[in-house]
Amino acid sequence: MSRSTPYINKPPANFAAINERLAQIQLLLLSTVGPTMFVIKHSSHSKPFKVSIGSNHRCTCGGGEGRGTLCEHIVFVMSKVLRVPTAHPLCWQLGLTEPEIEACLKGDLGRTQGSQRESARAFLRRRSQAAAAVARPS
Repeated sequence: MSRSTPYINKPPANFAAINERLAQIQLLLLSTVGPTMFVIKHSSHSKPFKVSIGSNHRCTCGGGEGRGTLCEHIVFVMSKVLRVPTAHPLCWQLGLTEPEIEACLKGDLGRTQGSQRESARAFLRRRSQAAAAVARPS
């Protein structure tokens, strides 16, 4: 699938400032309208914002496709709601392809292959320990 926005290799210049601001303010997820549309608001403002994640990210504040830059609302949805690590390139893109959207919605981007294997091993260890405890005579 082709990308409708250019792929950005490095975080944009304002990305660190957006993350800093997110650490200082409180944004709230009010509702999820489908899998890729979110309604959020600042705890101190009354006006909610609609954020749409897709081939072109959009926010009602004007961020995303409208301005051609990320806004704090889009980064909030990507990093806090969808849990895409801020160090991951998908977090700072202005749009995503269908497979990238699916990966974000699955929530697998924050886990490395090694940590997935380690989680599977820990699960199997717990399961075998539980089975051994049941098999032991009292």
